[in-house]
Amino acid sequence: MTKQLLGTALTCIAVVAGTALWQEAPVRAFTTTTCPATDPYDTDSDTVPLQECLDEYDVVMLEPSGGSGYEGYYIGENDNKGLRIRAYDGKILMTNREGKAHLVAAPDLEWQVIDVDEGATNWELHQLVIDGNRYNRDPDVCGQSNYNFRGSNVLAKGSGFYVVGVESVRALCGSAFEIWANGGEVQDSLFYDNGTDANAMANHWSDGITVLYCDSCYIHDNSFVDNSDVDLVVGSGSNLYVAHNDFEHYSNMAFAGLTSSRLNPAAARHGPASMPRASRSMTSARAAPDITVTPMCVAPLCGMPAPRRSL
Repeated sequence: MTKQLLGTALTCIAVVAGTALWQEAPVRAFTTTTCPATDPYDTDSDTVPLQECLDEYDVVMLEPSGGSGYEGYYIGENDNKGLRIRAYDGKILMTNREGKAHLVAAPDLEWQVIDVDEGATNWELHQLVIDGNRYNRDPDVCGQSNYNFRGSNVLAKGSGFYVVGVESVRALCGSAFEIWANGGEVQDSLFYDNGTDANAMANHWSDGITVLYCDSCYIHDNSFVDNSDVDLVVGSGSNLYVAHNDFEHYSNMAFAGLTSSRLNPAAARHGPASMPRASRSMTSARAAPDITVTPMCVAPLCGMPAPRRSL
């Protein structure tokens, strides 16, 4: 649960005769829902009721997997999009107790599972599995371009975002998590089995995380396993820190574990991006745990920002 939901913050306003006087600081009253109109125990689309919950409430708390017959929350077409976090402030999508809720791309989905609007601010994703369900979707969604964002799992825009404990897996193509935003953090998350091996199907590969542009962002303590394009693409942005991420390959070959280059976000989304490619023969790789990448320097030459702590 986020700090905002944990109660009232106390602020010291004065000290008189050695005695601290305290006053309750105003705290936003968050509205919450478990979205009872959805049903994770069938494969019918939950997109419409789940979208209504996200639009109406601040915090949407979903049921985790584990129960008998659990299928996940299926996300299908929604006004030519998947599930949208619209241009509101403070939207939080999370699991309502221990475990992780599953958001699964429906077979007919031709867009991202989650699409965040550019005007969204202070949005968060907690303890979720976002499953692109690529084995059961039409590969023609990806077309013939080298990079097709329509098959990505998440398109993250807006500002002030926080992603923790998320697993983004089995993206159809493009990226498991594409970032074009400002002021955010991705931590303790897994990006696994995204896209098809380049030797099996050209132009259907997928990155783990693709940072097209992000100012003041911190990507740390994540795991990347068997993604078929580049595990982590670090593009443009200032004060963009990357640290303590693991890269491992066992079954999927990849072009690279980590690349860092200034990208034109519009060009990267619609055509071959100027991303350097490493050997396709990489079968197992783990980055040194102290590597930090920014557009200007590499740790330990740069200072590290303190991680955001909203839990």
